[in-house]
Amino acid sequence: MRNISIMKTFIRRRHIYIDHYDLSSTGISLNEYHQRRHSLINLIRNYIKTEQKQSSYNFTICLPSSTRLFMGPDVAYFPFKQQSDFYYLTGCMQPDALLLLNGNDDTFSTNLFLSSCPMNSINDYERWYGPTITDKDKICQIFGIDSVHSIDKLNSFKIPSSSILFYNSQITDDTSINKKNLIPFLKNFSSSIVCNQLNHFLHSLRSIKSLTEQNLIRHACQLVSKAFIKT
Repeated sequence: MRNISIMKTFIRRRHIYIDHYDLSSTGISLNEYHQRRHSLINLIRNYIKTEQKQSSYNFTICLPSSTRLFMGPDVAYFPFKQQSDFYYLTGCMQPDALLLLNGNDDTFSTNLFLSSCPMNSINDYERWYGPTITDKDKICQIFGIDSVHSIDKLNSFKIPSSSILFYNSQITDDTSINKKNLIPFLKNFSSSIVCNQLNHFLHSLRSIKSLTEQNLIRHACQLVSKAFIKT
């Protein structure tokens, strides 16, 4: 078997990609992910109007995903655990990605930034992890996203002027590939109003469970109870 440390030496990054993915496997519909993003936007708009006392404004919401972590220099990855807020808004399990929501008091857009393939080619990657999807339109369709970009293009992405930034302060402590792109990007908001507690808005949303979420929790409890009874 090839030494897994070889995987870390690949430096050519050519194509953005996602692992082959079926959103229906989450048990949550695409429409519900849409609704979650709309609910977050409504909370942000209400906060800006009531707390910031602004009737006309632009805002940017920045939320990165988790990264894959190695157990050691010559050891395979830890099992991947997605950042829960990112997953809540997208249903996407892709590592080293970024969700960017840009809007104002009337409209908003949803942008997904993806990292390039960490190996020489998609074929090399698929030998280790299985099928991938590289078509941007297909990725947009799967997750109901307006547009998909390479994360290397983040700093050149046009942001509405005087945008109020919402993000989690913990992301600046992250050691993932996101960090080299995020830190310069956040500096673009040095003269803007900044709220670095995005998780407060998201956790208030997540504390209220939809009917679908309630059913999933009940089903999970039933499975666990059966397992306990059998053991």
